[in-house]
Amino acid sequence: MIISDGWKIGLVTIAAAFVWAGYMQINHFKTKSQTLEQASAALESRLTSEMNKAQATIENARKQVLQLAVEREQLSKKLIKRESERNAERDRLETNIKKIKDQLSSNDCFSRSYPSAVIKQLRSEY
Repeated sequence: MIISDGWKIGLVTIAAAFVWAGYMQINHFKTKSQTLEQASAALESRLTSEMNKAQATIENARKQVLQLAVEREQLSKKLIKRESERNAERDRLETNIKKIKDQLSSNDCFSRSYPSAVIKQLRSEY
């Protein structure tokens, strides 16, 4: 069986078209692959940047929490000291009041009952 020249040219043309189509498809996939790689690299870069920002924010928040804990501890100590001093002062005042009452109870002047008119006059301004 002999193939005519026209058929040969047709077969060569069809083969060349298939080769060209394959090349174009490979080139298309190659371009798409490069585009996807670039998009992936850009996305990775953006995600890395956002992750670094998030980690910095977390670190700042952690430092603030630690600082607040230190300040809370200092305030707690101050409040405990203030309450202790207040209690000690109250105890001293109660002791002094008791001593004064004891001294006044033994004084004859304060154990008497005076008429209300005398007390009123003593309390009035001069």
